[in-house]
Amino acid sequence: MKKSQARDKALASIQNLQESIRVAQLTPQVGIQYGRIRPALESCGQPIGNNDLRIAAHARAEGWILVTNNEREFCRVEGLQVENWVTA
Repeated sequence: MKKSQARDKALASIQNLQESIRVAQLTPQVGIQYGRIRPALESCGQPIGNNDLRIAAHARAEGWILVTNNEREFCRVEGLQVENWVTA
């Protein structure tokens, strides 16, 4: 950005983007879901990575539909609604 001729405009665009993004708070229910999903997947020999596990737990706790191109990982999580907009 230091070399940008339109530095102020670029910074304003970033600021506007940041203000428009709502960050979902972690709730105790997310931790509960994490604690349920992880052992369930491990017990059947199909664990997923920690980051994907956090995402899955958050989506399941909030009742969200998870939009991803990584169906292979997330479809193993029971009760998680998954959509793939790339292949749809």
